[in-house]
Amino acid sequence: MSAREADVAIIGVGESDLGVVPGRSSHALYAQAINAAIADAGLDKRAIDGLITLDSYTSKRTRHAINVAQYVGLASDRVGWISTSMHGSIASSGVILLEAAMAIRAGVCDYVVVSGADNLYSWGRSAGITKLAENRDPEFETPFGPLIVACYALVAQRYMRDYGATEESFAEVAVAARSWANLHPSAHMHGTPLDIAGVLASPMVATPFRRLMSPLISDGGCALVLTSAERAREHGDRAVTLLASERLYGNGTGIVPDDMGQLPSPYTLREGATIVARRALERAGIGLGDIDIFFQYDSFPIVTMLFLEAIGLCGEGEAHELVRGGRLAPGGDIPWTTHGGLHSYCHPGVNGGMFHLIEMVRQLRGEAGARQVKEAEIAVMQGYGANMGAFNATVMKRGLA
Repeated sequence: MSAREADVAIIGVGESDLGVVPGRSSHALYAQAINAAIADAGLDKRAIDGLITLDSYTSKRTRHAINVAQYVGLASDRVGWISTSMHGSIASSGVILLEAAMAIRAGVCDYVVVSGADNLYSWGRSAGITKLAENRDPEFETPFGPLIVACYALVAQRYMRDYGATEESFAEVAVAARSWANLHPSAHMHGTPLDIAGVLASPMVATPFRRLMSPLISDGGCALVLTSAERAREHGDRAVTLLASERLYGNGTGIVPDDMGQLPSPYTLREGATIVARRALERAGIGLGDIDIFFQYDSFPIVTMLFLEAIGLCGEGEAHELVRGGRLAPGGDIPWTTHGGLHSYCHPGVNGGMFHLIEMVRQLRGEAGARQVKEAEIAVMQGYGANMGAFNATVMKRGLA
């Protein structure tokens, strides 16, 4: 690992109220999360000279990040960079950290806040579902109605045919996520236990996925504060080092797709995620055995399985056996997405993956309470976006490298 790869750290994290938050705009959720992250970093708001936001489903703005900066009240004499990341879910999975790191390394900013928020649940059920349905190719996909769950269900059906996976295997992933969420008092689904029988009894949405195998629709905002490692030393011992944030567009074997109908193969996610995970681990100078916690953008159980195979925890087609017996749940031998993920923690839309990044920081600080993984030192986040057309892998380490 070069010195350059350990020169950026996260020094603050914050969240808004989560789950069902009626009467609050996405901008209000942004402000609550950003102010919480700045306070967690021990900074005055005037110290912030960079802001990167994710776009909103519910509050579209032509100049979204500038509008949020105005709403939050950033000081105009300080700010050196304001932008909205247009990478979608891959940004919330970690690329947004890379964008902030580039601004810090270039000397444009000292302290950059990255943030995402939306009120997708309280905005209205039909409006939220409509927006998600429109997140497809407008000419060849949206008019014919393939919702996101249907597209992933097709991948899952192929996986079942090729490798012998069952609904019970997919249910194991959902139960693991809920079990972790029940250890987190802020989780959208905290206090709602779930077992495999309960998952399999829920209504079918798109075969083989049932309602309780599908991600949440939530309200919520989150934010992180990044700075140089040198500057982070001035802010105590709660800093977490960004060891690597790698990205890949396409699966490395063909075009860069933005629509699921253009994917090169049914296992594009595994192919792309394998490449980017290898790059991230090499850049961070670590091996699979060094990783203490695995985080994944867990939109559907098939995604979790393909990510587990991509990073090398098992061979191709073996993840449906790997997840059996609660191995991903609290008490299992594979610490995984310890806040509950998109299935049970919070999923307001594009920024759902950022909550994984915040949980990484809390675990590496030793601040995760009942869900704390003992002596956690290194965590990895595997993410994707652009309808499986882009991939990211992020590695963080406890303390300053």
